[in-house]
Amino acid sequence: MKKGKQVECKGLIGLSQKGVVARANSIRLEFWYKGKQEKAMFCTLDKVNSNDDFQELLDEAFYELKSIKRKVRLRIFSDESYASSLPLSVFAQKRGGSRSSTNFYELAQKYLDDQIPLMRRGQIAGSTVNARRKNLITSAYMRKIPDMKDMPTEAKHISLCKQGLGDMRLGDITFELLRKLQTYLYDYVPRKDGSKGCAEKTVNNFFDAIKQVMKYAMQNEIIEKDPSVKIKTLKVKTKNKIKNLDFFDFTEQATIRATCLDDDKAWLAELFTFACWTGLRKEELLALAWEDIDLEKNTVYVHRAYTREDDLHHTKNMGSVRVIELLDEARGALDRMFEFTGNAQQIKYQVLRPEHSGRVTESLTLVFQNFSKGGPIPRRLYDGASKRIWQRIMKLSGVGMPFKNTRHTYASMRVSANGRVEEVAQEMGHSDTSMMHRNYSVVTGKFNLQLLANKQKGMNALKSSLELLK
Repeated sequence: MKKGKQVECKGLIGLSQKGVVARANSIRLEFWYKGKQEKAMFCTLDKVNSNDDFQELLDEAFYELKSIKRKVRLRIFSDESYASSLPLSVFAQKRGGSRSSTNFYELAQKYLDDQIPLMRRGQIAGSTVNARRKNLITSAYMRKIPDMKDMPTEAKHISLCKQGLGDMRLGDITFELLRKLQTYLYDYVPRKDGSKGCAEKTVNNFFDAIKQVMKYAMQNEIIEKDPSVKIKTLKVKTKNKIKNLDFFDFTEQATIRATCLDDDKAWLAELFTFACWTGLRKEELLALAWEDIDLEKNTVYVHRAYTREDDLHHTKNMGSVRVIELLDEARGALDRMFEFTGNAQQIKYQVLRPEHSGRVTESLTLVFQNFSKGGPIPRRLYDGASKRIWQRIMKLSGVGMPFKNTRHTYASMRVSANGRVEEVAQEMGHSDTSMMHRNYSVVTGKFNLQLLANKQKGMNALKSSLELLK
């Protein structure tokens, strides 16, 4: 920017460019529109107390003026653009304001409210909506960020220091503002452990929520241009996570089973064994019904899941709908579980099915139910109760691994038994093999085997070989 002319207003001193005028208690822009010279208010100076802040507003006003002049020259500056860019101007007030003067929080809430019918039809997951609600409404980064004022220029925006994104009018949200917010979150935001910057996925999720609101504003013709569309998604570093994928070896599996039985939770012992030897996700286990099981063919049809937000619903993705053949250990656990719930009364559940544009009634007898004291026996086994029960088992057994590691256990055993990656990925409900290659490409030391001809023979040989090593 070329050096401007020194101006003084309200005791504040700064450098102003031609067309940017500071007078009384405001900054105004002067430009020609429809053959008439406009003198439109850009902002007030009510909350400006320093020369630095005054100068930043003068600079922002000049960049806005340049943008307006370019649009006028290209004949793309409309009345709505005028009211949107300068909502404090007399023109905007006479026009009844601009719809883009809507508060971001207000629009975000309206967007979230409009997702409720889509949730009912199964077109969007409740967990997705809740995650976006957290980012849009309750996130601290939506409020003003005072410590941004001490950041380098690349991560500092005066409006975010004083107001915060959530309280801004849509017309005041620019690409530059969002870009600086992204830089601040990724490189400078202070963490509790003393480090700086949020993880790529955290930043991407935050901006995905913002982009959805802006897209919603475009679809409803509230804004003419989406300032978030050119915000790039950060590349998430992919790692081979095999070192972090702890799993239950045979000794640990036996310890967990014994602990469950000693604690009068035989039903939990069978749930644990079945999980280790099928690789089903926890949400799929909690929704598994006897109606999904063909004992004659020794198969399980996986096509339902449970989450706290949506209760019973479709599986994670289309690849998750699958039929799996049971290994001997899984079949044994199922046979023993039949004594608990096999003859229980069917209950009608409302299951969310997108293909039916909503919920359908299914009469089901859930396989894994809660037999713990403290309520009717048996009763639905929910995620919260299962976590509390598992915490107790970890403490009693001394095996401090979360229940979800049963899934890693199955994958590790199958890959170690020379199972084909494509086959294992299909059994576990992955949409492709990338997850398997990334996480299980290394044969682990705990399950060290020779090549085996088929799945059941391979698993039996694996178990026998490890028994001999004891």
